[in-house]
Amino acid sequence: MNVISRNIVSKNFTYLESNKKYYIEDLYNNIDYWKYVLKKVCKVSAGETIGFGLTNLNLDYFGLVFASLELSLQIVILDYSSGAHKNNFKDFKNEVYGKIDTFIYFNIHSKKKQSTPLFNQKIKYYVSKSKNYFNIEDLKNLQIKKNIYKDIMPKPDDIMLFCTSSGSTGTPKIIKHNHNFMYNLVMRNKKFFKGSVLHLKNLHHGSSLAVFFLPTLSSDLVSFHTSHSFNSEKIEDVIKIIYNLKIENVMFPYTHDIENFLLNSENCVYNNLNVYTLSYISPNWQKYLTIGIQKFESIFGSNETSGPLFLSTLENQYIKFDPTEFNIIDDFYKFDFSSALEVTLPVYNTKIKTNDIFIKENKKIYHRGRKDIIKINQAILDLQELTAISSKINNAGEIITDTVYNKIYVALWTDLEYDKSIKIIKTELKKINYRLKIDKIKILKINDFYRGIKLDKELIRDYFRNL
Repeated sequence: MNVISRNIVSKNFTYLESNKKYYIEDLYNNIDYWKYVLKKVCKVSAGETIGFGLTNLNLDYFGLVFASLELSLQIVILDYSSGAHKNNFKDFKNEVYGKIDTFIYFNIHSKKKQSTPLFNQKIKYYVSKSKNYFNIEDLKNLQIKKNIYKDIMPKPDDIMLFCTSSGSTGTPKIIKHNHNFMYNLVMRNKKFFKGSVLHLKNLHHGSSLAVFFLPTLSSDLVSFHTSHSFNSEKIEDVIKIIYNLKIENVMFPYTHDIENFLLNSENCVYNNLNVYTLSYISPNWQKYLTIGIQKFESIFGSNETSGPLFLSTLENQYIKFDPTEFNIIDDFYKFDFSSALEVTLPVYNTKIKTNDIFIKENKKIYHRGRKDIIKINQAILDLQELTAISSKINNAGEIITDTVYNKIYVALWTDLEYDKSIKIIKTELKKINYRLKIDKIKILKINDFYRGIKLDKELIRDYFRNL
């Protein structure tokens, strides 16, 4: 059957945790344990939603994910604010989910006997969004009697993934994928991976589940897995794991963390490391190909497609790199480039109309921005024009439109040349339409507004609304 279950995991599965090795039998036993606990203790039912919070990545995490999938639970991909609302934590993307049936959080501070204020705010928020909630520490080491739930398996048309669109141009919408679609996608994507793999919070973005987490587990060519509950402030811990274990594949949860990783890697020599991102590759990374990084790979896709459509690869230190150039991977998806990109999804045989513009030249495709038309103060505005303005201030800020309140906000990432930047923005807005003006300006920390793979404009927009 075309379902996502333990059967997709390679029989060669080897997982390294705290210098101890676990094999496929250990994973199976762990899955069986969590199936029993979810049914007997948490009292879940097929078709309900389940979310995992503030995740410790370990064998229990792997087992809990597969147990949930085998019980036909819908995994809710929870996004986490990186601190923009520390005084009043609220996650605006997850507002669209409504109530989550079961929320299980991994108490990362349990050993310290004390949680951080932000941690407590996040837990409190997700608990308030859940009908049922548990600390995983309270669910471990329970005595299992006869496991009557062991052989329960999902059906191909059961929904397994429950996530949102990016929300970069408006309110996020719900996206659901079933087992049959995801199975076919994982079988297609597993061919991309071989060698050792490091997992860093992979379920914190919907596409990462199908792009990296499940395909690497399915590949017979992957030698072993390990994981780390990533904290961007302790990038040196990740570097030690990659260096000491000779890791060959890693996907970072945040784009700016790759920059941090590279800046702190100048005294390292890695072992043919492949670094994956769901955003653009910076040409400045080319110089790091000399320290044992084999390639950087940018995966173009979305939660709607839940898999890579195109790949942009930086793997040669001598050839000039164009971050807008992508290659079509195969014929898994069907494309129409005649206007904005249109994608036909396999299995569902449904079409998705995107706002992304691509052109084809000599068997290559080039990303030419997004086609987003909005109205502000009776002025029709193409969002590509705002992107052009940002480039004129060297991307030192972000221009955010608010069609609900008919306003334009400007977030600057530095106070250097503040007056010059604002003057340029005002002048360029007037060139587009005399009605356009800046309503609010604020100097902000850019890292506070990253969520998942990219800068979250919805989060910035809501920040300004509450100023």
